[in-house]
Amino acid sequence: MKLLQSIKSLVLIFPFILLNLQANSQVDFGLSYGVVLNSAKIKGIGEAFLPEVTEFTGSTAGLDLALNIDEHFSFVSGIFWEERGMDAKYGLDVNFLGLDVPLGIKIKTRVDYLEMPLGIKVKFANKRKVNPFFMGGAKLGLAVDGDVTIIGQVVIDIKLSEIPINLASDNARRFDVSPYMGTGLDIPYKNSIFTFGLQYEYSAFNFLKETSLAVEFRHYGFTGGLSYKYMFGRKKEKAKQAIPDRV
Repeated sequence: MKLLQSIKSLVLIFPFILLNLQANSQVDFGLSYGVVLNSAKIKGIGEAFLPEVTEFTGSTAGLDLALNIDEHFSFVSGIFWEERGMDAKYGLDVNFLGLDVPLGIKIKTRVDYLEMPLGIKVKFANKRKVNPFFMGGAKLGLAVDGDVTIIGQVVIDIKLSEIPINLASDNARRFDVSPYMGTGLDIPYKNSIFTFGLQYEYSAFNFLKETSLAVEFRHYGFTGGLSYKYMFGRKKEKAKQAIPDRV
């Protein structure tokens, strides 16, 4: 996967998000990293031919932005790199000399996306040590890289081939919209905010555009992450100095 190229693209694209923000706006801006527990739903073929799909743990990282509307509502966005994928097993297990021996093929699918979330964050409390929140919206995604690895399973896994996915072909849908919702905790510290969050997302579109079998391939999964943001446009509260009583 071309992780370095994706990160460079993040840095180049993200400043355009800030062009229409006023200088005196209260903006929280920082970095985010998370773990994506994702898989895919496959439909459209007979039950006898459906593979055994297992979850894949990927990662996500990027630049996080929150434009505060008032004490309880914020517009959230940013630019993120997210690794999606799934593992699918085709075949059956046989008994050989009393041992369960797997015979078949495992297919590992990995696709890297650039994503821009557009959502609203609702804070239930404010100016406390820990502030819970709820958020929801949609992520606009663009597939930038991907590959399929074919592994033969005969007692041990043997890598047979790795095939790049031609995202420019008529078979793949590069653009994706993923509605999401989540919850978490904001922990303010001076002019910074540490955020722990959990989100669930689901692809609205089928990744496969054209297929004779009418197969649907959709991403879904949970993301748990940590972000650090600096609060721009906020004045630091100065501590009131005690004036000694005059005698």
